Amino acid sequence: MKKLEILVALLFGLILIFNFFQVAGINAQLRSWLFELSEPLLVLRSEVANIYSKITDSNAVQFPEIDFHSFCSTIVDLPLAVGFYNHSFGNDVILDSAATPMEKSPVISLKSKRLSGIVVKGWKNSVLVEPIRNLSFQLPAVAMQDPYNVEIEGIIFSKGRNLYFQTFDPVELISGDKVFLSPEMEGFGYFYSLEATYIGDILAPMPDGYLISHEEMGPGYYVFLEAER
Repeated sequence: MKKLEILVALLFGLILIFNFFQVAGINAQLRSWLFELSEPLLVLRSEVANIYSKITDSNAVQFPEIDFHSFCSTIVDLPLAVGFYNHSFGNDVILDSAATPMEKSPVISLKSKRLSGIVVKGWKNSVLVEPIRNLSFQLPAVAMQDPYNVEIEGIIFSKGRNLYFQTFDPVELISGDKVFLSPEMEGFGYFYSLEATYIGDILAPMPDGYLISHEEMGPGYYVFLEAER
C-alpha cells in the first residue's frame, strides 16, 4: 500500500512539474533547442529526398527557387511566399521554400484555400509549421452565423488533435456555420485577396467549445507571409 501511495505521489509530482514547465514556457524553449539540434539531420533528409526525386524523375523540387505556376493558377505576389510540403517532423510539418517566413504567419493550402497551420520557425530553405490540429497557441477567428450572416468573434485552438472555436458572445452556433480567419490577423488582406481565409465548418458543440472541421496537411503547395528583408 505504501508503495502505491509513493507511486501516486510521484505521478502527481510529475504532472505538477510538466504543468509548471508549460506555464513558464520552458517546454517551448526545450522544443526550440531540440529543433535546432536536429536541424542538420532535417537538412540532410531534404537533400536526400530531392536527390532521390531527381534520380527517379518524380516531382523533383527545384532549389532554391520553387516553380509552382505550372501546378497552380493562383497568382501569389509579395509579401506572400510559397513552400512545398516535404515531410513531417514529430507533430510539425516541414515545407521547402527559399523564402524567410514571418513567424506565426498563417499557412494556407493553395489547393483547398483553407488554413492549414501556422509558421513556427524558418531556416535556410525550410519552414517549420504547426498543423492546425496541433496549435500551441490561440488564434483570433470569426464565425458566420447562418442564415443571418452575422459575424461572431472568437478564437480557435486545438486540443487532443481536434480544432475548436470559442466565443464569449451570447449566441448559439449550429452545424454548418463557417469559421474564417479574423481581420485582426497580420496580413489578413493578402489572404483575403486570394479568397483564402476559410478555416472550417462548425460540426457540433462540445465542452471545450464548438468542434470545427479541418484538413490534414499533405503533399502540395502552401502560401505564407514572407518576413521583411
